[in-house]
Parts: sequence; C-alpha cells; structure tokens
Amino acid sequence: MLEPQSTNLITQSETFNDAYWTKSGTSITPNATTSPDGTTNADNLVEDSANSQHYLQRNFTSTTGSSYTYKIYVKMNGRRNISLRENGSTGYYVSFDLLNGVILEQSNATGTIKELTNGWFEITHTSVAGNSFNVAYYLLSDSYTSGNPQTSPYQGDGVSGFYIWGAMLEQQSYSTSYIKSDGSQTTRNQETCINATPEINSEEGTLYTEISALADDGTNRVISLSDNTSSNRVLLLFKNTTNTIRGQFSVNGQSSITIDTLVVPTDFNKIAFKWNSTSVKLYVNGIEIATTLTGYTFAASTLNELSFDNVSGGNFFGNTKDVQVYTKALSDAELIKLTTI
Repeated sequence: MLEPQSTNLITQSETFNDAYWTKSGTSITPNATTSPDGTTNADNLVEDSANSQHYLQRNFTSTTGSSYTYKIYVKMNGRRNISLRENGSTGYYVSFDLLNGVILEQSNATGTIKELTNGWFEITHTSVAGNSFNVAYYLLSDSYTSGNPQTSPYQGDGVSGFYIWGAMLEQQSYSTSYIKSDGSQTTRNQETCINATPEINSEEGTLYTEISALADDGTNRVISLSDNTSSNRVLLLFKNTTNTIRGQFSVNGQSSITIDTLVVPTDFNKIAFKWNSTSVKLYVNGIEIATTLTGYTFAASTLNELSFDNVSGGNFFGNTKDVQVYTKALSDAELIKLTTI
C-alpha cells in the first residue's frame, strides 16, 4: 500500500487513561487485553452506573470547511453499540452495531466499518469541520437504533463497555493506515515506489495491474512505464473525480492513443494495456475496452522505468495486489484470462 503524507493530530493514540482524554460517565482500565498489533496494550472503556451519556472526548481547533477523518479500533466488552460523534457541531455522527458489524445511522458524516480478527473492528467517521473538531466516542444502549448520541442517555451498569486502541484524527477526506502517537502529533511521510527495469523489451509488451486507488482527493494518480520522460511512456491514470481509468500511450513525444473507461477507481480493478506493431489494446476486468487498428512500437530498450507516478507528479496512493510487465504483447485469450475477476 502506497499512501500520501498524513499526520495523526491525536497525541495520545493508545493511552486513554491519560488526562489528555476527557471522560464523562466512563473510566479507563489500561492494558486490559491484546490489541490488533498483538500486544497487551488495549484499554477497557467502561461506563459508570449513572443514567446519562457515557463517552470519551478530545477537543481540537480545526480549519473551517476542511474534511477530517477519525477512527478507532474497538471490540465489544459488554456493549454492542458505539458512536463516533463530532462534538463541535450538532448532529454530526456515525453509529455502529458491532454485534452485527454494521452502520446503524449516519448524520452529516460518512463512516466505515471493517472487521478484523479476534472480535476487533476498525470504525471511521468523516465530516466537514467548523472552527472546531471535537472527537468523541459515545457508548450507546443495546436498544439504541438511531438518534443523536448526545441526546441518547441510558442507565449504565458500571461494568460494560468496549476495548479500545489506536485513535487517529487526520485532516483528510478518507482514512489512511494507523499512525501511532505518544506525546506529540506524528507524521508519516509520503510513500513512493520507483523500480528500474532495464530488461524490458520496449518494442512490444503488456503492462498489467490489480490495484485500487485511495478515495478522491482531487488529484489524478498514475502508474507508468517510461524512459523517465513524458515523451515515451505507457500510462495508466486513475481519475477519481470522474470515475474513470485512462490508458495513454506516447511515442517520441506524440500522444498516440488515449482511452477512458468508466470504473470505480477505489474498487480493485484488473487492468492490462498491451502494445505491439499491429495494435494497442486496453482490457479492464476481462473486457476489451478499446483497440486500435494501428500498432505502435518504441525503439529498443527505450522503456526502462516502472514508476508509481507520472514522471513529474501524480503519485499513486492506494492498495496494490499485483503489478507485472510482460516483455511481449499478450494474446486476446491471455488478456481475458489475466484480467477476469
């Protein structure tokens, strides 16, 4: 997985008993069970016995109009329903049922839920901030089905709650992989990948990928095979803003062919771009999207760099299952077999 630079704005991502976190109607028992990272560092978030709201919170100053995403890893320990709420705004929340692994309700926010192993879930909340963005984790009664968690008090029993671990807040419109923090905001640098491949037969070949791009950030993302210039390249461009994949082929500075096809770039897609002296073809998920009646070839040994970018930008961020470069133009039957999901 290749990801953009991102910062965990939460400075205590695993120590919920710290005074950094505000508790209301709850308490924390630290290091109560094994977390998703395999060590005994997950805390127990326990409700008190009052008839009230039961939650954990941290307040932040935010950039008005910007999207923020926060997440946490949770596991049932007596309660099944939990909500991620932005406490700086009214009615911004996503509520989850961990027993069934589903989202119960979304209000002015979007959420995701992902089941991990050993009863753990990764849950997220994304919404647009005002002048503050206050991260809050609300415990909910087992009878809860919908409604603002701030106005959904219930009678606690003093023992029930959730195991929690790995809190994260990013100024992003989507969630990236977990960044641990321990006393300060922590940044992960942008990830890139460039592999020199001098043995590629440039005169004909096939570029194959099975990938999913990260959620739309307004920037095109690219995987390319080139001579490290824009004059000679085979390019797969992921245009999240228009839900298209573009295949582009350039020889000696001439834009020989451009093909667009509608897809969902954030889904995994199998894509093959083939060229030789008789044709250029683009296959996506077992289907021939387009073909030319004219072939194009490069001078021998021209294509010698496989890159997760576009020479001058467009770094690819997302999940990669497979990338292959074939030193021959695959047949139609081979392309169908290779790209069929």
